[in-house]
Parts: sequence; C-alpha cells; structure tokens
Amino acid sequence: MSAPVNPGSANPGSANPAGDDDLEDELEGGDEDGDENEGGDDEVETDETYDQEAVLADAAPSVKRKRVPLGEPLTGKQRRYLRSLGHELEPLVQLGKQGLTPHVLDAIDEALARHELVKIRLGTECPDDRDEVAQKLGPALAAHVAQTIGRTILAYRRHLQKPVIHLPKR
Repeated sequence: MSAPVNPGSANPGSANPAGDDDLEDELEGGDEDGDENEGGDDEVETDETYDQEAVLADAAPSVKRKRVPLGEPLTGKQRRYLRSLGHELEPLVQLGKQGLTPHVLDAIDEALARHELVKIRLGTECPDDRDEVAQKLGPALAAHVAQTIGRTILAYRRHLQKPVIHLPKR
C-alpha cells in the first residue's frame, strides 16, 4: 500500500507530471519567471477622505418625488397617536458604520413614500448622534420626527394621494 501523494510536495518522484509546473506557478500566484506581481496593481491606495458633512449638504434624495412642505409641527396629541402606531413596527431602515449617507436617505425616503410611518434604527457602530440624525431627517425628507428613543427614530410623512394614517385634530 502506497502513501498518498501530495502534488505540491518537493519529491522528484511524486505523481506530478512534467507539464504541471506551470499549473503550480499559477496556483501560487507567480508567473514562469517566479516573479510575484511586480506591478503592484492589486493594492489601491486613496488619500480621499470621506467628508460626511459635505455629502449631507447635498442630501436631497436622488429620486425626485413631489413632496408637501412640512407645514405646522405635530401637536402632542398627534405625536402620541403616531407613537402608539409605531410601537408595533419593526425598523425598516438601519444606519450602519457609515452613518447617514445619501443612499440611506434614499432608502428612508422610499420607505416613507410607501408606509408613511417608518421606524429607523441607528446601529451600535453608527458614528452619528441620534439627535443630529433626527434633526437632519426632517428637512432633508420633508418628514416629521414623531419620536426619538434610545437608538430608534420614528419618522412620519403624510402620503400625497392616499393617506392611510389620519391624525387626530389639532
């Protein structure tokens, strides 16, 4: 009974035929000369820094939707009603380690267009403060922030054609 043959071993009598040396070089990442990636094209270094404030200055969502201006702020009774509706909701959008980006704003905008009331969760690695995020959401999305509790924000925007949530009278 013979021992198993390791094709990568240095045994000259192994089961590695003469034509497989090129295959080994390709698997190891080198070329025929034995040089390992002289060009260094695999590593890309960038000195460009991510300026979150500059990105949020242009925070208008990329999808242009017709929105009604905010108008008057919500009353305490209306906020209480929205909080009661939002209690059973699961977060639809979660902010990750990059914080509030234009893509996240687009996702929140789309969720508000579909659901009117959206729960947003700030992940544990989110660099943004919850109060700052809540202040930026209102003007950027023409939405009301009904509640901020813990790392969760509840945002409301009335649907233009078919409002589902009917707020109590002022």
